[in-house]
Amino acid sequence: MNRVLIGDIFYSSNSENLKKIKNLEDKFCCNFLQLRLEKDDSRLHYDRVLREFYIERIYDSSSAHVIKNCPWCGKKFPKELRSEWFNILEKEYNIEPEVGKNGEWVDNVPKEFKSDEWWKKRGL
Repeated sequence: MNRVLIGDIFYSSNSENLKKIKNLEDKFCCNFLQLRLEKDDSRLHYDRVLREFYIERIYDSSSAHVIKNCPWCGKKFPKELRSEWFNILEKEYNIEPEVGKNGEWVDNVPKEFKSDEWWKKRGL
């Protein structure tokens, strides 16, 4: 079986994989980042709620290193919105979000703030 190297990932060159590689949406700054984020075993993640990219720590998966630039093309990522998320919830809804025992937000957070809807709606 032939393999194709894209970034630092080898893909089998079957027609389904090659089609996926050639037809990537321009969702992120480069195909390498897109492909890495799609891998199940990747420690690189994108949080669409807070618009931040981060690398999960090997020794502690409950914490992470936020990264500001693409590791492959060097392009600066859009500003992460962690502070804005908390500030808007406090100012507009009088909510101070709490994290539950399972690491999820307690139900007092409005639905739009559990996705990227809140920052897209506000043009951030």
